[in-house]
Amino acid sequence: MATPANKVVNNLSDEKGMPDVFHIQTSILELIAQRKSISESLEQLCLMSEKLVGDCMAAVMVFNESKTALNIMTSPSFSEDIRKDLNDLRPEFGYGSCGSAIATGKPQFIEDVSTDDAWGNVRELADKYHIGSCWSYPVYINGEIIGSFSLTSGIVRKPNPLHEYILQSASYLASFAIERAKADELLLHSKIAYENSAESILIADSEGVIFKTNPAFIELTGLDEKFIINKNFYELLISDKILKEEIKHIIDKETHWRGTIDIRCQNDQSSHLLMNIRKITTEDNSSVQFVIVLSDISRLKESKDKLSHLAHHDILTNLPNRLAFEKDAAKKLIDANKNNALAIMFIDLDGFKLINDNEGHEIGDELLKAVSKRLISCIRDDDLLARYGGDEFTLIFPFRTKDDIENLADRISKTLAAPFRIRDKQHSISASIGIALAPKDGKEIKALVSCADAAMYRAKALGRNCHQYYADEHNKKIYRNLLVEDNLKSAIDNDELEILYQPIFSEHRNIFGYESLIRWNSKDTGVMEPLELLPLAEKLGVIDQIEEWVLYTAMKTAKSWQDNDNTGDKIFINISPLQIKPGLLEIVSNALSSTGFLPENLVIELSENILDAHLHDNRKMLDSLCDLGVQLAIDDFGTGHLSLEPIKLFPIKYIKLDKSLINKFPVNNENAKVLDVIFAVSRAMLITTVAEGIETQEQFDCLRGYGCDYYQGFMLSAPLAVNKILGKS
Repeated sequence: MATPANKVVNNLSDEKGMPDVFHIQTSILELIAQRKSISESLEQLCLMSEKLVGDCMAAVMVFNESKTALNIMTSPSFSEDIRKDLNDLRPEFGYGSCGSAIATGKPQFIEDVSTDDAWGNVRELADKYHIGSCWSYPVYINGEIIGSFSLTSGIVRKPNPLHEYILQSASYLASFAIERAKADELLLHSKIAYENSAESILIADSEGVIFKTNPAFIELTGLDEKFIINKNFYELLISDKILKEEIKHIIDKETHWRGTIDIRCQNDQSSHLLMNIRKITTEDNSSVQFVIVLSDISRLKESKDKLSHLAHHDILTNLPNRLAFEKDAAKKLIDANKNNALAIMFIDLDGFKLINDNEGHEIGDELLKAVSKRLISCIRDDDLLARYGGDEFTLIFPFRTKDDIENLADRISKTLAAPFRIRDKQHSISASIGIALAPKDGKEIKALVSCADAAMYRAKALGRNCHQYYADEHNKKIYRNLLVEDNLKSAIDNDELEILYQPIFSEHRNIFGYESLIRWNSKDTGVMEPLELLPLAEKLGVIDQIEEWVLYTAMKTAKSWQDNDNTGDKIFINISPLQIKPGLLEIVSNALSSTGFLPENLVIELSENILDAHLHDNRKMLDSLCDLGVQLAIDDFGTGHLSLEPIKLFPIKYIKLDKSLINKFPVNNENAKVLDVIFAVSRAMLITTVAEGIETQEQFDCLRGYGCDYYQGFMLSAPLAVNKILGKS
């Protein structure tokens, strides 16, 4: 490039050069057709262009991946230094002929780089490498610029028409070579992907005849490629004629189908496949092909089936579980009608809980497995048996006559009555069976199971080891009573007990204290108030635990109020007659100690009748309670025979007037006379009076006239939940 820059040279004429241009075109096209490497094709293009133009260096530059800079792809005559300095050239005007050509989208025939603005930002490169002129032509692929073809000379020169044609022709050839190379690369990648794909692939013609398959399909099916080729893919893969026609219809309309099929392979194993069929049509509709991609999802289906089985079956007995029973039984109910009635049995094992608790859960589990096997032996293949939960089983089956039901119930009872031998020890159980009929007793499975459950409880109430049919009202009552008994024992553990607090007021409506009133919020039987709850707790023998819970909870709650100076001091707690025993002293003492509640603020309410009945037996224990500082009250005063003996013997601090004395007051003169006596006695013995059950202002005013000390009733306030106490005070 030592030629003087101001010397303009034109050394070719159009007529002499054109055959050489055609030769370049032919040679490069032959290289491309022979699928020579892109570097070889472009290098020959550059060298032949340099020879034809003379005294120049050719180069092909292309975008980097982010299209933010140009890099040299081919430049056989450039030195390493020039290549290094020209790489990462910005595709903007002012960055040489190539950068400017790409930025403008137009050829840049720069005669003198030292003065042209197209080289304004890279003039130092021109000086460093003695560049006089540079011509550049954009290279397009599919209408998009991807680079440039350039001729660089050490002399200042202007291209003649032949030079311009050479440059244009070379850019077209470079474009064609690069595009073909990219297509070949894509084809190679596609071939590699096709041959190495884990997915099975078939390619078929417009008639569905297979002409290409990949190794994955051969490996999956075990079929020979010669056997596969020329087979219709519909016939090869789809044996179900209805499905075959359905797929054809869908593909004709939507060009695509996706679904699952099962095929039997050469090893006689079945494979579950996800099949994608796509119909591909050329733009001019001259050619149609089908591409079928098959994914083996046998393991996925197997895992899904296992998970589904686990979700719908009891792990211990492998019987359907509650979810599966309700789902499958609902399907059976759809077909149930007068000519095809269904019976639902609810089977509960009598005596199982005792064995499970005493012998341990392992023995209990073994027994449940043995029970399920015996139950299966009693039923038909079409009957649906399930482990509904715990020691409960459900069964739904069709019947024609009542004898069918009776015979099956008797068979189950006899089968389960035979002793079970578990680990060299015999265990005996029986079954209480409840029976509901569909559609007579209901049309929904959950309702029918509830009916059968209620009938089962009736069977238990009648002595167990028998079966009973659902009878609406009678069963409902028995069912509720037994359910209450079962659930009350765990009410404390399940956090179902709640204490409401009814305020006790002074005559000026200031809160003096609260009476604690327990209630049970059962999720199965609803809310149960103290009048029903406490007798039941006494009957079931859980009154001790409940009273202890009430004492502790009420004192702990009241202590938190007192710490914040937000409410009255006293807390009144009613004690059951069964709690009047020596152990009560320890329970109260422990509750006071653990909560920090002041003893003088605790008032224990005792019924008048209890004090009369256990006057001398309980005096020492009640005296000890008073020694702790606890105060005593006689509850429901006026309902007994109004003996003054308890008042004389015990340090009674309060008497609570029963609401029966107040209900018809002041109309009832007899009650008025009784109240005269009570208030006279209380004043004489310095006992504080509390009137319960006040419902009207008139009652309140009259009692205040008697000099009653404190008042309680719905007119003043209903019992309050804990979260409402602070707002009430």
